[in-house]
Amino acid sequence: MINYRINTASEANIFSHLKSCDKDFFLDLTDRVDVNEYSKKLKTNAVLFEAWTDDLLIGLLATYYNRVEDKIGYITNVSVSKKYEKNGIASKLMTQCVEYGLVRGFEILRLEVAANNINGIGFYTKFNFLHSGHKNNNLIMERKINVYEKL
Repeated sequence: MINYRINTASEANIFSHLKSCDKDFFLDLTDRVDVNEYSKKLKTNAVLFEAWTDDLLIGLLATYYNRVEDKIGYITNVSVSKKYEKNGIASKLMTQCVEYGLVRGFEILRLEVAANNINGIGFYTKFNFLHSGHKNNNLIMERKINVYEKL
């Protein structure tokens, strides 16, 4: 059974989950960030949308909802443990993330995805994210969340 929670994961839970998913990211996470520091940053600054089975964190969507004056949220991580992929976990976490921002008056949700990450782009497109720019080898995608729509 999968349980969904918000902001309950410890820094150790986050670190363990990210390390277990490292090779499943489009580009290995450890090649891009110090996972220990990133885990601390997420625990301290992000809103964490979590999927759990028993005491194991199996899905994590981390969003910075801290640009209140601009009403922009920024998704920084979407990960699901390999064993639990294809069970709708990422979709459920995304739905929670969008609804969280909507209720709090945010208007835009933004993210970056590798320009050649076809699966990631397809997933975000399913949730009405549109290409809005480029940054290095990444696409910037965003969606409006200031009007309710059924996901």
